[in-house]
Amino acid sequence: MFTGTLVCDEAIRAALAALPVGHSPVLEAAFTYQLPCPRNARCALPARLNTGFVIVTPMVGGLELVRVGKAANGAISTTGPEAYLPALLTRLHANTTGRW
Repeated sequence: MFTGTLVCDEAIRAALAALPVGHSPVLEAAFTYQLPCPRNARCALPARLNTGFVIVTPMVGGLELVRVGKAANGAISTTGPEAYLPALLTRLHANTTGRW
């Protein structure tokens, strides 16, 4: 592992801490460096391992996405949560001619 690499445990901890007070209990949280690429699409591999995504499955409601990053000094930052709609992303990608 390289210095500054964002790892699963710290990303999930940060994402869960970013959820608002009163958030529905979490059934599952999954970490990935890259969101799933739609079938037949050309998606670039992640260039750096200091950013990633946590997909949260709450007990009530739909999937949520938290973006997580790790700075060179080791500080972790998050953005989100936001609704995560992989089926919508696939349809949007199918209607574009370039890469995302």
